Amino acid sequence: MRRQFLLLKVQLRRTTKLKQLKTETSSTAKKEDSASTTKKDTTTATTKPTTTKPTTTEKPKKRDIKVKVVLPFYNDEEAKLYLSYKVDGDEEPTPLKFKDPDDSKNKLSYELVKLDGKTTKTYTIEKVKGDVKVYVYLRDFSGKDNIKNNKVTVKSNETEVTITPLTGIGMVNGDDKSFTQGSWEGLKKYAEEKGITYKYYKPAGKDTDSKIDSIYLAISSGAKLIVTPGYLFEPAIYKVQDIYPEINFVLLDGTPQDGTYTDFRIEKNVYAVLYAEEEP
Repeated sequence: MRRQFLLLKVQLRRTTKLKQLKTETSSTAKKEDSASTTKKDTTTATTKPTTTKPTTTEKPKKRDIKVKVVLPFYNDEEAKLYLSYKVDGDEEPTPLKFKDPDDSKNKLSYELVKLDGKTTKTYTIEKVKGDVKVYVYLRDFSGKDNIKNNKVTVKSNETEVTITPLTGIGMVNGDDKSFTQGSWEGLKKYAEEKGITYKYYKPAGKDTDSKIDSIYLAISSGAKLIVTPGYLFEPAIYKVQDIYPEINFVLLDGTPQDGTYTDFRIEKNVYAVLYAEEEP
C-alpha cells in the first residue's frame, strides 16, 4: 500500500511539472507573438508610404488678348491703323479685321484713326494660345510718312498689352543751305532705317524767338527729338533745354549759350556736336 502511494505521489509530481512546463511554454510563445506583433505595428506606424507624383506638362490654354493702342499726336491727321499678330508656329502674321463703317457686312484690313495724342483704341485678339507677337503699323494718306512699328510679345500667361507707336524726329533748318541739306539727308536715312517719322520745320524769321516757335511746333506735332544745325541755334537751345526737359535736342556745330557768349550750359537732354575747323 505504501508503495502504491509513493508511485502515485511521483506520478502527480510528474504531472504537475508537465503542466507547469506547458504553461511556461505557452506563456513564452504568447510573449514572443506579442513582441512580434508590437514590432510589426511599430514598423507599420513609422513607415511612410511612398507616393509617385504624376509628371504632367500643362498645355497653354486658349484665351483672348486685349490690345490697347495709345495714339500719338501728329497734327491731328487721320491715318490708317493696321494690327496683326503671330502665334508660335505661324510663318506669317495674321491681320486683324475691322468693321467697315460704310458697310456692316464688309471687313477692312485697317481702321481710320485720328492722331490726336489723346485717344486709346482697344482691340481683341480672340482664342490664341502660347506666346503671341503683336504688330501695330500706322500710315498716313501720303504713303511717305510712316509711323511704324511697334512689335511686342504677349506671354502665354498674359491677357492684356498696351502699345504706344513711336513718334518722330523734327528738324528745324538753319541758314547754311549746304550744311542743313547734309544734316537733313543724314536724319532722313536714320529715321527710315529705324521706322521713325520725321519732318522738316522752317522758322518764320532769323531771330531766336522764331526758332523757338518752330521748335515748339515740332514738339506739339509729336517729335521727341529735335535736331538743329548751326551755331545760330545756340541761344534757342539754351532756353528750350530747360522748358522741355522731356525732349531731347541735338545741336550740330554749336554749344548752347545765353546769346551774349557769357554763359554756356549743356543739360542732360542736349547733345552738342562740334566739328574741327578743317572738317568739311
